[in-house]
Amino acid sequence: MTRVAPICMLGSALLAHFASTELCNGLNDEIGSGGQLSDGVLLDRGLDGTSTPFAIFCALFVQGIVQAASARDGAVLEVHAAMTVWGLTALFYLQRWLGSACTLPVRWVSGSGLCPLHYALWAASMSGQVVTLFTLERTLAERGRRRKVGEHPGSCCARTPHRRCCLALLSVQGMLWSGGLADTMRHATWSLAWALLAASFACFYMLLATGIVSPLSDAQAHPIPHDDAARKNLAKHRLRGMQLYLLVAWHAFPVVWSVDQLGWLDHGATRTAYFISDVIAKLLPISIYLTVAST
Repeated sequence: MTRVAPICMLGSALLAHFASTELCNGLNDEIGSGGQLSDGVLLDRGLDGTSTPFAIFCALFVQGIVQAASARDGAVLEVHAAMTVWGLTALFYLQRWLGSACTLPVRWVSGSGLCPLHYALWAASMSGQVVTLFTLERTLAERGRRRKVGEHPGSCCARTPHRRCCLALLSVQGMLWSGGLADTMRHATWSLAWALLAASFACFYMLLATGIVSPLSDAQAHPIPHDDAARKNLAKHRLRGMQLYLLVAWHAFPVVWSVDQLGWLDHGATRTAYFISDVIAKLLPISIYLTVAST
């Protein structure tokens, strides 16, 4: 799973970028200098300030490669998913910096609209972080079992953690598809739109429970493979802090989305808020993971 999931993430994200390029090129050919089409699709010719987040996530990606490559033999965890998150985020901001960004209209007319590439980024990056936390928990469990005399490293079956990880990945898709449909179904009844939004938020909290709380709680419960009691307590406090940090940080995205739909943010403020949320959600957790991987 830890190697197949990043391949699926990369493939789906690249497909979304190609599709967005075709859409934007078609809009450019039709309206030339920019503006609004008869069906309400808007064309935004690039976004200011996206070169900064592109540079940040490129630097993080390179840092992760160096950190993983310089780790001690046998100490490197499965970092494919974590590295893919940073790489795809850098690719997203590169496209927003150099290319045209197509924004689709939504039923909540006060907001800044729906950017399909942002949904593609969230689908890939959130799935990547779920797989990253799952891998961290499984690796700590494996290290703990190796310290037990006479127990084979692969003798324990990880059915429950695998099922929780799959449920978390399905929750990511359910959350984004429900939210996207609620956004774009402008002619649907309000009851259907609110039902889809409720389903999206239900999937979001299922994701938090199965993708963050469960794996990090299990990781804290595993025996820490170290003889120093102080370092064991430090490791558990670090995992507990990561759990609390992610639970708070991942709420930034629905908060920004809700405030944007209420019309309280302009386009520039919305872009800045999403960029800050991206950095908060993707910078520290994966950095901690790679630190664990290389020590």
